[in-house]
Amino acid sequence: MSLLGFAAVVGVAYLPYALRLTYFRDDWYYAYDAMVGPAGIFHAMFASDRPARGFFYELYLAWFGTAALPYHLGMYFWRLLGGLATYWLLIQLWPRQQTAALGAGWLFALYPGFTWWVAGIEYQPMAASAALMVVSFALSVQSLRASLPLPRYGSMLGAILMGWIYLALVEYAAGMEVFRLLLIHLEANRSQRTLPRREALLRSLRAGWPNLLIPAGFLFWRVFFFNNERKATDISLQLGNFFSDPLQVGAHWLLNSLLSLINVVLSAWVAPLMGSFFSGKLRETLPAVAVGVAAVALAWLVFRLSATAEQPIAETEDAAWPGRALALGAAGLLVGILPVIIANRYVSFPSYSHYALPASLGLVILLAGSIAHVSGRSARRTIWLGLIALSAFTHQG
Repeated sequence: MSLLGFAAVVGVAYLPYALRLTYFRDDWYYAYDAMVGPAGIFHAMFASDRPARGFFYELYLAWFGTAALPYHLGMYFWRLLGGLATYWLLIQLWPRQQTAALGAGWLFALYPGFTWWVAGIEYQPMAASAALMVVSFALSVQSLRASLPLPRYGSMLGAILMGWIYLALVEYAAGMEVFRLLLIHLEANRSQRTLPRREALLRSLRAGWPNLLIPAGFLFWRVFFFNNERKATDISLQLGNFFSDPLQVGAHWLLNSLLSLINVVLSAWVAPLMGSFFSGKLRETLPAVAVGVAAVALAWLVFRLSATAEQPIAETEDAAWPGRALALGAAGLLVGILPVIIANRYVSFPSYSHYALPASLGLVILLAGSIAHVSGRSARRTIWLGLIALSAFTHQG
C-alpha cells in the first residue's frame, strides 16, 4: 500500500476546507472559555463526566492556543490515523486481501455519517478516541502474532494504554471491548479451526487475557473512584430506569436500536448527502464535484498499484474470510451502539452523528465481507470506489 496515496485520498476530502473553516457552533464556546477563563478551565468543564477531556483540551491549548487551523488539521490527522489503523487491522487478519483492507480503511476515515468534523474543536476528542480505539485493536492482534517477547509485550502494553485513553475520552465506546475479544478469538484460533468450542475459548483466554485489563481497569476506575455527576453518563442510573420499568424502557431501547442501526448502515450514505450537497449554489457545487472526483481517481490509482498483492479467495490461507468478516462486522455494529442505547441516546443525523463512530468500524468490516462475495475484482473495486465517492461528496457538502 502507498501510505502517501492513502493519505492523499483522505486529505482530498478534508483538507481543502482546513484553511477556510474557523469556529462552528459550540467551537465558539470552547474558544471563548479558553481566552477568558482561569487556568485549568477545561478541567472544570469536564470534571463532572469525562475528566480526561480536560487534559486533552489543556494539552491542545498549550500547543496551539485558540487558533482554529490546528484543530482542523488535527481532525484530519485523527481520521487518517483511524483509517490507517483499520487497514493494518484487516491486513493482519486477512493478509492477502489488499482491496478489502484499503477500502475499509478509507471508509472508516471517510465515514459519511460523521458530519460533525466541521466543528474541529468540540468534536476533536471523539475523532481521537475513534482512531486510538482501532490502533488499540490492531496492537492487540499484533501482540498475538508477534513471535519475540519484546514486540509481543510492547504491543500488548500499547494496546492497554491506547484502550484506556480512548475509553476515557468516549465512554460510550465501551461496547467495542466485546469486539476486541472477538478479534482475539479469531486470531488465537486462526490455525485451529476444528477445535471444540470450549477448547477454542480457553485458547483465546490464555492468549489474550491481558486485554481484559482494559475494560476491567476502566470500569474499576469509573465505578469506585470517579464521582459521576451527570445523569446521561451514569450507567447505574440508566440501568436503574430499566429495572424500574423493564417493559417500557426495553421497548424504547429496542426501537432506538433499530433506528440507530438503520442510520449507521443505510441512512449515513444518503441523509447527510441529500441534506447538504445538493442544497448549495452552483459555484460551490462544481468545485465540490471536482474534489470528490479527485478522491475517487486517487483511490482507483492506489487500488491498481496494490492489485498485485491480492490473491483470489480460493488461493488464500483463509477461504472463509468473507463470512467471518460479515459476522465480525455485524457484532461490531451491535456492540458499538449498545452503550449509546443504554444511555437513552440514539444515532441520528446531524445531531447525534458522533455516536456512530465506534460502530462504523463494524460497518466497514461488514462491507468488506459483503463486497468480497461479489464476483470479479473489477466489480468489487467499483463498489468500493462508489462508496468512497458518496463519502467524499458528503463531506464536500
